[in-house]
Amino acid sequence: MPVTENNIEQVPIAAFTCLIVDDSEFARIHLMELMIDLLGQEKISFETASGGMEAIEIYQKIKPKLVMMDIVMPGIDGVETVQKICDLYPTACIIMVSSLSYKEKVK
Repeated sequence: MPVTENNIEQVPIAAFTCLIVDDSEFARIHLMELMIDLLGQEKISFETASGGMEAIEIYQKIKPKLVMMDIVMPGIDGVETVQKICDLYPTACIIMVSSLSYKEKVK
């Protein structure tokens, strides 16, 4: 069954871990709250990273089912971090997230 806004509560979803990567603590907390509102606290556990290198280290340790990655961060940015994770783990599920428009950067 495809998931839509109207049936999200009816679709069975197994519990999973999400890695949220953003240099802004506010953004990390906001994304966690959004995911909990959508899926429920019992469906999701979180790990967080404030930068690219930390994200790669955490990914290698826990291999989360989902990563939500900011694009612009100090050090290695989100695009480079995604490339490094995908080189090591080609089936990684990563969503790029940004409060700014970077369409050309992520192509």
